[in-house]
Amino acid sequence: MRGPRPRRLLLALLLPASLIVAVVAPGAASATTATVSQVVVTPAAVAVDGLSDALVTVEVVIDEPSGTPMGSAQDDNSCGVGSCAFASWSTASLRGGLHLAEVPGTRSGSQATYRGNLLVTSVDNGVWTLASVGWYVDGSNLAWTSVSLASSPVDGRSVTITGTHPPTVTSRLVPSVVPYGGRQWVQYTFRRSDGTPLVGRYVSWCYGESCFYSWWAPRASTDSHGRAAVRLPIGEWVEAAMVLPSTSRPGSWNQVFEDAPDRYEYFRDVTPSAKRAVRAGRTLTVRAITYPGYGASTALERLVGRHWRTVATAPVRASGAAFLTTISVLGPQYFRVRAYGGMAPTTSRPFVVIGTRR
Repeated sequence: MRGPRPRRLLLALLLPASLIVAVVAPGAASATTATVSQVVVTPAAVAVDGLSDALVTVEVVIDEPSGTPMGSAQDDNSCGVGSCAFASWSTASLRGGLHLAEVPGTRSGSQATYRGNLLVTSVDNGVWTLASVGWYVDGSNLAWTSVSLASSPVDGRSVTITGTHPPTVTSRLVPSVVPYGGRQWVQYTFRRSDGTPLVGRYVSWCYGESCFYSWWAPRASTDSHGRAAVRLPIGEWVEAAMVLPSTSRPGSWNQVFEDAPDRYEYFRDVTPSAKRAVRAGRTLTVRAITYPGYGASTALERLVGRHWRTVATAPVRASGAAFLTTISVLGPQYFRVRAYGGMAPTTSRPFVVIGTRR
């Protein structure tokens, strides 16, 4: 996980060949005389209910005298065939950008019209405003050009979406703590606005960096409770979405996400070390190494009866190690270290420390 995020808010994305998410971080903006004009978003307002959707079209005119806008040379989804650019929304969302493809027959010298299509659903309620258009000249990822649309009329670059009865998505880890050597699942629950489960609906998911460019084809279906479980691989985070057939564009798919989704991941390794015997009443120090270690905290847990009880906590230092202390008690003591923070809680192999009389 990547820190706390608001829950039960949703987004939907259409990902046919004409639309991708712009995920490549732009470099320094290049000095250019490029301009973007005639920004048009149509329709200016749409109403969407429940699981239906509506098509919104974005069209801009780009004049780039330095070369041909070609997206990113390192992005598998850049352009495909022909010239392209990326339009960014001012609304913070998963939709980092909208792929705009050059409209055939519109080029005149260094100027051409670019168009992109977006499916919006009831979960996209609000006003969406285009903020900028950017591109890499001739596919070179070293010369990013970004043109702000702040001077363009807001009325021409915004769409007001009135969404009613949106579905909801929630998720949870199963189990909530990963036992040593165990695996973990993420359970997603999809419901209608009235709380009834969405049964037999397609669900898709992706792992790690592939989420930025993979196509979201249906991979499973929700059960009678509207749930679908995804196994969490070691060292990768996961995102899942409900995949819905478009009601306004046959042959296309919509997606319903959490906003912003918890990108679940768990620690690859939690390794404790301590003395095998410590006199009862003395301080026992446990050194724990976590990987990854960024943003993590640790807890030392002692087995009491059938339950693990936390006896100490400590942050992971810059070295990747944490030092936890507790008072040794007489006899065998069973411990484990639990790493948490930034990722799914993960435990170490249990270990024994003997509390001696002297």
